[in-house]
Amino acid sequence: MGLHAASEFWKPKGEKKNLTITFEGGEEIVPALKTVMDENKIKNCKIIDMEGNMKAATLDIVQGKDSKKMRLENVPIVHAAGEYKLSFGDMYGRMSVTIQEKQPRTCTLISGTADKDLAMKITYEAKNE
Repeated sequence: MGLHAASEFWKPKGEKKNLTITFEGGEEIVPALKTVMDENKIKNCKIIDMEGNMKAATLDIVQGKDSKKMRLENVPIVHAAGEYKLSFGDMYGRMSVTIQEKQPRTCTLISGTADKDLAMKITYEAKNE
């Protein structure tokens, strides 16, 4: 009698995949991400980068102990990172974006409208079936 690794309770992890979402302009970023996740049956994803501009954005900016919401127009995005999960049709998570003003500044995205050619790169685990 020997040991074996196969088990009916053990399932191998899925394959890691990358996906680039290119916006045409005018789309709300977070709801568009939810649509892509629904269409591709993605339960969890990590945002690994975003490049381009947002037409408008509402951002949560932390300054010391205080945070304030700021509405900006024509926002150049240098980088983005975050994680979102779908559970029972609802999406949970957050995204930090680095914007280019006089100096780069990292903020939390509350909502944003994509400008033409904004590209978001995500990674996710595809289920093995």
